[in-house]
Amino acid sequence: MIGKTIGPYQVVAMLGDGGMGEVYLARDTKLNRDVALKVLPDAVANDADRLARFTREAQTLAALNHPNIAHIHGLEESGNLRALVMELVDGEDLSEVIARGPIPLADALPIAHQIAEALEAAHERGIIHRDLKPANVKVRGDGTVKVLDFGLAKAMTQDAGPRTKDLTNSPTLTTPAMTQMGMILGTAAYMSPEQARGRPVDKRADIWAFGAVLYEMLTGRRAFPGDDLTETIANVVKTDPDWGEVPPDLPARVRRVLQVCLDKDPRRRGGDISAIRLALKGVFETETDAASRTDGSPPRSHAWRVTAAAALVSAAAAGLLVWSLVPRPAGDEQTTRFIIRTVGDLPLSAFDLPLALSPNGRDLVYGVGADDQAQLFHQNLDGFEPRAIDGARGAKNPFFSPRGDVIGFYSASARQFQRLALAGGSAARLFEPGTEITVGASWGEDDTLVTSSWGQPLSVVRPGASEAVDLTRLDAGAREESHVWPQILPGNRGVLFTIWSGDPTWDQSELAVADLESGTHTIVLRGGASARYASSGHLVFWRGNALMAVPFDLDTLTTRGEPVRVVTDVRLYQGSGGAHFAISQGGTLAYVQGKQEMFSESFVADSSGQRVINLDAAGGAGDPVFSPDGTRLALTLYRGGAFGVGVFDIARNQVTPVALTRDNVSPGWTSEGDRVTFMSNRDGGYRWYASRFDGSGAPEPLFSEAQGFNLTRSVWSRDGRYLAYGRGGAEGTDVWVLESGTDTGRPLIASPAAESAPTFSPDGRFLAYQSDESGTAEVYARPFPDVDARRDLISRSGGRRPVWSGNGEHVFYASEEGLMRVPVASVADGVPRFGQPSLVFEMSGIKNFDVSPDGQTFAIERMPIEAMSKEIHVVLNWFEELKRLVPVK
Repeated sequence: MIGKTIGPYQVVAMLGDGGMGEVYLARDTKLNRDVALKVLPDAVANDADRLARFTREAQTLAALNHPNIAHIHGLEESGNLRALVMELVDGEDLSEVIARGPIPLADALPIAHQIAEALEAAHERGIIHRDLKPANVKVRGDGTVKVLDFGLAKAMTQDAGPRTKDLTNSPTLTTPAMTQMGMILGTAAYMSPEQARGRPVDKRADIWAFGAVLYEMLTGRRAFPGDDLTETIANVVKTDPDWGEVPPDLPARVRRVLQVCLDKDPRRRGGDISAIRLALKGVFETETDAASRTDGSPPRSHAWRVTAAAALVSAAAAGLLVWSLVPRPAGDEQTTRFIIRTVGDLPLSAFDLPLALSPNGRDLVYGVGADDQAQLFHQNLDGFEPRAIDGARGAKNPFFSPRGDVIGFYSASARQFQRLALAGGSAARLFEPGTEITVGASWGEDDTLVTSSWGQPLSVVRPGASEAVDLTRLDAGAREESHVWPQILPGNRGVLFTIWSGDPTWDQSELAVADLESGTHTIVLRGGASARYASSGHLVFWRGNALMAVPFDLDTLTTRGEPVRVVTDVRLYQGSGGAHFAISQGGTLAYVQGKQEMFSESFVADSSGQRVINLDAAGGAGDPVFSPDGTRLALTLYRGGAFGVGVFDIARNQVTPVALTRDNVSPGWTSEGDRVTFMSNRDGGYRWYASRFDGSGAPEPLFSEAQGFNLTRSVWSRDGRYLAYGRGGAEGTDVWVLESGTDTGRPLIASPAAESAPTFSPDGRFLAYQSDESGTAEVYARPFPDVDARRDLISRSGGRRPVWSGNGEHVFYASEEGLMRVPVASVADGVPRFGQPSLVFEMSGIKNFDVSPDGQTFAIERMPIEAMSKEIHVVLNWFEELKRLVPVK
């Protein structure tokens, strides 16, 4: 191998070998840098399925960009050789450092913190290491730690099929006796008990390994030694570490962390490395803890604190809280921080505002999922288990009643604001907004409701009324595009809200207060979004990816002084300016970490799912649709909260705007391919328009009838005679059809279920669509126009957004697993026969997609679920900290 060239990399020397394959030092001749080449074992390189799996995993790992993780540069091949190209990290590996003896605590903790931060970053992306051990940790001369081989254990394992246990453990042990179902793969001394038993593993296995590594750093000895593999595994499964080896002067918090990490029951071990990291830093340590003895045992009067860290970590994993389990002396107003993980590790709703706090700060409501699949959960902050709120499916933007016993929300399925008692019951109508794009609501002390919708002024529902009327007016001269995110101030002194004037970053938006009677409004601060009044006497708002605070006089409705940054790294949805935080009257803060983003990504992929073109280069894009000849894509363009329509020329790699006035949606093509069709409210009321694909000329209305707003894709029959689309209303979503030459659409497929996303077969004789009539979205087909003649179920175990192939031989649809394909066979009677679905490629989070006319290329908009947050940060008694940072007087 020495001297051989693999791609642009010239092999210089061998660095080592192992289960991961041989490792070489190589020179990157293009970028003039040294790299590490891991040449894959033949068992992987020569197995097409395993190689494809390895490639997919490596692509995910390449997205990990963290200072404590060795970066993956790519995959290269030369002949039969295939190699993973990785960052070359200098310095010693941790096993070499430990070989010289125990590491002093002052040196060990910085190493442990960096390892934990690397694990935390990977876990947030859904990546588990599975083979953490000292040999996979590099310590550079400047003290920087780099963790190697992240997630490669999963990539290297044999895929034993869907019925096999998930044995995705490290492949560093590969004896012939361990190659069948139930095999144990991994470095035995650092395996978790469940890993050693060959059971499915999750990130709690990494927490166990972290504890084993930390123990070894502090003692110079392995936590679970053994003379051979069998003895080592037996110790992992049955025995405890020798706690007598731990230094007697070890701080109590470090000892507790070791005990938590090395708990053999993963349910008690906890599932969140961030809580472990914070516990090591002493974040949860009280003055009593700090003064406790260093012999490992706590003072008698506080013996319960031995399990506090364990409870904290376990609670974070289960969605429970620990602060209620940790009594504090009367009058203690200490600020306390912890993290809540979502139920089932589901990603939080990415759009708008996914969380709300009750006025007393004891109840948190948060949402997971999106659109009609969204679900609200209730987490009582006194430590009770979270529960799904029945009757709140398809709910978004939750908000509490003044007493905190009722929640309000917008129901995407019912197309109305609803209310629901927190204790349970049925949802009841509050009122119906004028549009489906609602962006916040507030419930006043006298039952006044103020709500906002995109592109509209604020609306108000007076006490005793059931309909909303306009409260404010958009000042066109001041470029006021939308009034959003209202909050009724205490005593009905006014309504605090955000004015959006077209700035895509939201940093230049304005905060205003409107009179609840006249609706006249006054600017109170320029440069910020999503403001909330805090009863500490502050305005708290989002600016520059952080929460800012400034003193606010409730009597004069004015600010004093300059805003101060109080919380960094707070997520905001760019589409509506909704910052993901909530504040209770009593001083509890809840927020989601992240950045300003659209929460979707669009690209063109080949038949294996590999990305070949990025469609987001010119800004956010979505809902891609191929032109009939496959040379262009119609797109929805996201521009700082507005929806426009554009055309992407594939050959030129260029976007041409077609219609950028607000709320242009549902792009499609005429059958000739010379015009782009879309729905717009440009002339008042939503109508269908067509515009030349090059953007020349003004858009022309296709039909005079206003159709109502709906984001479901429209599709034209190939002969240009029919337009099928999803239309929403108070009763749900149905499939409608418009015939050329008429101005009035008619319902085609209508039922109490939600039907949407229609697509015509190439010959126009059949229509595929999605429906949730079974309780889960599935794909069906019916003959057209006689849709009542028959109905065929196409998908299995869930399906969305069907697309018929250009030749009519397949129907494609999206599933939780990825992109699916169903063969279509025609028989003599002309009735299609649908075969069994098969997976085209794995891909999570597909939101919209289309297939090129030749069926070989796919335009995809997806939600990057692996990057979406599953954590809510909670700060108790936050006002004490806020007052120190931003004094009111």
